[in-house]
Amino acid sequence: MFHSSSREWLAASVLSQSADSFVAYLQEHQFEAATVQVYLHVAGHFGRWLTEQHLPLSAIDELLVDRFVVEHLPECRCPARASAESRTYERPSRTCLRCCGIGV
Repeated sequence: MFHSSSREWLAASVLSQSADSFVAYLQEHQFEAATVQVYLHVAGHFGRWLTEQHLPLSAIDELLVDRFVVEHLPECRCPARASAESRTYERPSRTCLRCCGIGV
């Protein structure tokens, strides 16, 4: 599930500096390995979208997550995107943001 492109997206995104903290958070909270993979894919996809939108980390809030989930995902044409429904992305996106210190 966590495609190499997802890793690249995350590494090249505004979320890159938070990636290690995010993984540590997931491990500390004993997320299953498969769930960690899904969450990392979502973080990579979200980070790619943020970067393409030229949005800084400081711009991220609950409304922006909603915009990603409601507006971007239904029309998403990103390569290697997950074949999941939009609502599948909401919880991982919010967990990622909490880990980054953004209260959503």
